[in-house]
Amino acid sequence: MIIRNSTLIAATVLSTPCLSAGLYFQGTGPIHTKGYTGERGPVIVQVQYPDSVRIPVENALATLRAIDGSIANTVIISQSEETDLPPGNQLDLEETILHELGHLEGLGHTIEDGWANMAPGPNGVLDLGVGPDGYFGTADDDRGDDQFFGWVNIRNDPYKVIEPVGNTTYIFVGGSSIDELFPGDTAPALNNLNDTQLGRLPSSPVMGSPFFFAVQRRWALQEVTQIRFARTGLDEIYGTEDDYWLEHVRVPASEDCELDCLRIRIGDFNVGLARAIVAFGVVPGENPKGHLRLAAGSIEINEDVDWYYSGEDRSDKSTFVPTPPALFRNGFE
Repeated sequence: MIIRNSTLIAATVLSTPCLSAGLYFQGTGPIHTKGYTGERGPVIVQVQYPDSVRIPVENALATLRAIDGSIANTVIISQSEETDLPPGNQLDLEETILHELGHLEGLGHTIEDGWANMAPGPNGVLDLGVGPDGYFGTADDDRGDDQFFGWVNIRNDPYKVIEPVGNTTYIFVGGSSIDELFPGDTAPALNNLNDTQLGRLPSSPVMGSPFFFAVQRRWALQEVTQIRFARTGLDEIYGTEDDYWLEHVRVPASEDCELDCLRIRIGDFNVGLARAIVAFGVVPGENPKGHLRLAAGSIEINEDVDWYYSGEDRSDKSTFVPTPPALFRNGFE
């Protein structure tokens, strides 16, 4: 249940594996990071986590800071020469943590069978009609009366990042008819493993269901654009004075920071794999579109799952920093 008042959108819980399309805040625009105030600059986020999960957590945080994605973000384990990959009987903890961090950034679930932040329409069911080409996730899908919530680029092509990412190149589809926005298309096209049959490189959303045979430790391009869109700030325009980026600071486990930091815990939690517990509030100040930001969040991981713990430190990634506003690029106002 979502409860609204003047400042808070009440907490909700999103679990993995995903069984339904996730999180929708219709008409509010993108959801921003905890601590974002509407001003340009780094948003410093305190994070608390135990040493036992340090490497997978820090790898996932670096991927989030860098908004690191790829047109081929999915590693098929049996086809890869990489050594730091789970065997077939384990699930990758780093990927799961990245998925839950996505929820803390406001991303909902994307289901591998061709849903993409869909909500059932008047008929009360999610329609997964493959359309004339016979493949889920392509632009001719027959979604019936379902509604899609999210940003789609002006070509309806999930395998392209169209610059500059913002409201001039991406369209928010919130119940609108896809055909009105993209004549000839009946559905948003998605990053989907089925597309390998269409000659695409393997790509599947981090916010989808996990696989035993594959790993997603980088964002799919469609997720890259959702996160980068949020980084454009309240005006939803890239390269202006309200853009922001992330810095993470680790808080020692001995400190009490429940309300001030993001807590990532592993223990005897009554969850399938893991869950994100989130609460959202309205960004303070001049905010005519009513954008939200994370007010509080935590991640709980079930220690009884047979997890694969990454052994390779991949946290040395460059943080994605939006280009500064044109007025300040030469150092002068």
